[in-house]
Amino acid sequence: MARTCKKRIGRGRRALRWELLICAALLGLFLLLEKNLEDVILDLAHARAEAMAVEYIHEAVRGVMGETVSYEDMILVRTDGQGRITMLQANAVRMNELATAAAMQAQSRLVIPSSAREVSLSSQVLIAESIIVGSVPDSFVQVPEMDGALNFAAP
Repeated sequence: MARTCKKRIGRGRRALRWELLICAALLGLFLLLEKNLEDVILDLAHARAEAMAVEYIHEAVRGVMGETVSYEDMILVRTDGQGRITMLQANAVRMNELATAAAMQAQSRLVIPSSAREVSLSSQVLIAESIIVGSVPDSFVQVPEMDGALNFAAP
């Protein structure tokens, strides 16, 4: 009888060893999969976050621009005494106001957790474009180097 109990105890220990070995192997497999998938999952999340941010930026620009901003708000057209366009000047103050408002609106739409990784993102949006139709100047100056443009007094 004592011998039967020892056999049972020995079998129990062997079964426990196998169970521990199987658990260790499963844990190792899980950790290996988790390590390999972590980079893929983070890359996918990063790409999705960038896509959402760009979408929010463009929506914010559309919202800020709306119908209240006109071309004349963005570009100042200067003419000579005969009504010919002599200069187009960007209204930098107004453009910066719109850019700031759009950035604030886009940022308010993002619900980023405090432990999130910071991502820098920029997007270019055309807000004004000009094509000038008119007479072509009779002459022009071509300066091959930038230094030559600044140094008019030749030795």
